[in-house]
Amino acid sequence: MITADRQPIPVTLTPNLAADDPLANYWLRQAMVRLRREICWRWRDRAGASAPDASALPPPIDRLSASLDLSRHWEMKLHFFESDATASYLSLLLRDEPPRVESQSRGSFGWVASALELDDVSAFVLALALLSALGIVIFFALSWLEWTLLHKWHESAVKKAG
Repeated sequence: MITADRQPIPVTLTPNLAADDPLANYWLRQAMVRLRREICWRWRDRAGASAPDASALPPPIDRLSASLDLSRHWEMKLHFFESDATASYLSLLLRDEPPRVESQSRGSFGWVASALELDDVSAFVLALALLSALGIVIFFALSWLEWTLLHKWHESAVKKAG
């Protein structure tokens, strides 16, 4: 999405990857930015108030505490989204309104959202599902490529053949 004062904003992890559908780009970007912002918070939450060590993951926490902390630390999380430089930048990216597209091509994200009369939350969930599906497709493609290229040279394959 291009605005007057900014360059095109990357939709997902790859800056030049974008769909032809502006509504799909908007919701995929919303999903990706929200996930990045949540990772930023979780990293800070697990590392404590100190600056996170970039060389190692923060220690794991138990699930019960994490679940209780969602509501217990809500105000602190909102403050973090405003005060942390990265979280603040990501929050700024989330302020854009969805584009109004008059005509959508059949089968596009905008067409599906219009045909199903999706509200904003439903369109966001659909974008999350598409990102998840994309991740699964990438995983299987890379797994197949790895197997195709390496299965004859890996020691476990050599032992079975011999």
